[in-house]
Amino acid sequence: MKDKRIFDENKKVIYAGRGARSKKCREMISLGLAYVLDEEGELEPLVPETSVEPTIAESAEKIRGAAEELADTLGVEITGYEVRMESGDKTFIAELGTPDVHLVNGLTFDQLAEMANTIIGWMMNRGLLFHEYQELVEKVHRLLARHQLPRGILQGMVPTVQDAAADARESFAVNQIPGSPSNTCFDELWILPGLMPNNHVCQPHFEGIDEVHTEDIPPLNERHGMDNCRELWEGRVENVAPQFVCDNLAAAAHSRCLNRGANKVVRIFLHWEGRLTDSISAMNYPNNVSQQYRDCLNRFIGHCSELKRSGDNPGLRVMIYRPNGMVEEVSL
Repeated sequence: MKDKRIFDENKKVIYAGRGARSKKCREMISLGLAYVLDEEGELEPLVPETSVEPTIAESAEKIRGAAEELADTLGVEITGYEVRMESGDKTFIAELGTPDVHLVNGLTFDQLAEMANTIIGWMMNRGLLFHEYQELVEKVHRLLARHQLPRGILQGMVPTVQDAAADARESFAVNQIPGSPSNTCFDELWILPGLMPNNHVCQPHFEGIDEVHTEDIPPLNERHGMDNCRELWEGRVENVAPQFVCDNLAAAAHSRCLNRGANKVVRIFLHWEGRLTDSISAMNYPNNVSQQYRDCLNRFIGHCSELKRSGDNPGLRVMIYRPNGMVEEVSL
């Protein structure tokens, strides 16, 4: 085995043959003061190599090659590099190009809808009053909205790391019925037909359903048309919610965003449907409220089918969310 040690003229070892060569060793080699042992064990001058250390260009090329190999393995594209240099207690950083890879955190609308339906469905099993149900829906939606994907991504824009923090919102990037009027059309329309319509005489006229409590409901007979408001807000969900279904679905059918083809996905949430069905007699005695809301639901689905067939909204999908996490995609 060849002896890789390097000596000075006094046969003192200046390189042990393993690892990197010291600066002093490299200087002695360049000055011709370094020696190696020949086959007889005698010192002979070490002829300097053409390039003892790789040049900066060679080192950069090696690093670039390793980075591109890693990128191919991960399936990403490298469009820039970052160079760091330590100087004392400071670090200097130079960015060569701008990376096109970003980390973005958030939930899709499929995930958000499933979570909202599951959480509200669990609570419905406790037997809620109507005002409790309305508050619950608003609060769960506001909570989950903060975890949706940034609006820029939903609109097809290139994401940045700052998007996630800057786009924290208290409402979903969807059109909603009932909901506040909006000039913006999103890809999705969420319908909560069991909530009180915005134009209902018993609906409080200020933002934030979480501020509505039984003490906020006007006293009986305070003014004409509102004498049954307390009965509605304090009624059982399964008795009150079906009364609003037809009005909300009719409003959805007249939605500008839906009819012009901007809403590509419609999600209908029937959180209370199971409790209503449970109340139907085992003798199949006709339940007028149940049949009425089902007729209105079928009419709205028929409207969506016509939008798809006519080409006004050719890619339209309708999803129905029922109690116990059940999800049905309607065949249009």
